Amino acid sequence: MKKFESKFNGTLEVGMYKGRKVLDSENANYSFGAAQGVWNETLAQIDLAQVKTVLLFGLGAGSVLDIMRIEFKFKNHITCVEIDPVVIDIAKKEFGVKPSKNLAIECMDAYDYVLGCKNKFDLIIVDISIDYTIPEKILTEKFWKAIVKRGNENGMIAFNALNYGRKIAHIREILKGAGYKYKVKHKVNGTNSIVFASFS
Repeated sequence: MKKFESKFNGTLEVGMYKGRKVLDSENANYSFGAAQGVWNETLAQIDLAQVKTVLLFGLGAGSVLDIMRIEFKFKNHITCVEIDPVVIDIAKKEFGVKPSKNLAIECMDAYDYVLGCKNKFDLIIVDISIDYTIPEKILTEKFWKAIVKRGNENGMIAFNALNYGRKIAHIREILKGAGYKYKVKHKVNGTNSIVFASFS
């Protein structure tokens, strides 16, 4: 087991789970443990053949990238935004995640990124937590009103809402107001709630 100290995430650990290297915070799995099952189940419901561009908030050790690239053979461009340089360094050195022509990794706050972003995306994935807590500004109306503006026509949004079911009613209203059809699947892989929004 390797331990890393981060000003954003506290103590992070790279260890082994069921024969696979994983990244954990003090109380939560960030990548390749329970989180892997959550995103495997979620992304299986999306027709990635219709997706040309992806905006991913939250890198972890790259489990969402791994699922998209390996499990679902997604070859198009992904922009990943991760606030923690320690996490990015772990992903690169311990899990082999490196920028390429089809993968841009931006080290910055998701809130600041989305408010300043001008590009639009076919799929936006919001997978942001500090340990098992979603930062308050990621739940704000301002953040989500900016998110819906970054979606392409017929775009999709997937949000890992953890166990925040009672705190996201305003997000549902913002998505519905922007024309998205909204659904929540609870206990995905036996754990988190996933919000999925699309125009169809």
